[in-house]
Amino acid sequence: MRLPFLRCLSIVFVPVWTAVQASEGYSGYRIDQHGDPQSAVYETENTPNATLLGPPDVYLDAHVSVDLISIVVEDITAKVNLDAKVLGLLKFSAGVDVSIDRVKLTIDDVRAKVLLEVRLGNVAAMVDDVLSSVDLNPILATVGKGVGNIVGNSTNAISKAKLFSDREL
Repeated sequence: MRLPFLRCLSIVFVPVWTAVQASEGYSGYRIDQHGDPQSAVYETENTPNATLLGPPDVYLDAHVSVDLISIVVEDITAKVNLDAKVLGLLKFSAGVDVSIDRVKLTIDDVRAKVLLEVRLGNVAAMVDDVLSSVDLNPILATVGKGVGNIVGNSTNAISKAKLFSDREL
């Protein structure tokens, strides 16, 4: 009698345990890692990460390298005033008054490397899904306005409360 019970338990328990182990704590999406060990590709069931072909929508590649920038300014004074008039055709006025007293700036060894690639295909798909949902269910638009008003009123109340508490300090 005990053997059939254990067999049934193992039939149910082993697939469940395998599924729990395979999920690694994530439900409904996968994290794939490739290339740079600091990068990750997130993929959900509804927004799969397609092989990204073609140029990205936004691309930024910045390199900065500074060994030393030094500026020492003790006292600079500049006063310029210009006023020119030619008949009634031209009137030009300019004025500058600059005064600097003791500035010292030193930047030694700065290194930076930035690479940003943005592809907005999934964002466009999500916006399309939301607009389709609102199109099929117009009541969602009014619900969204109500939620927006609640959030707006809450943030205004929090801002006013913070302003009031700052005044008391």
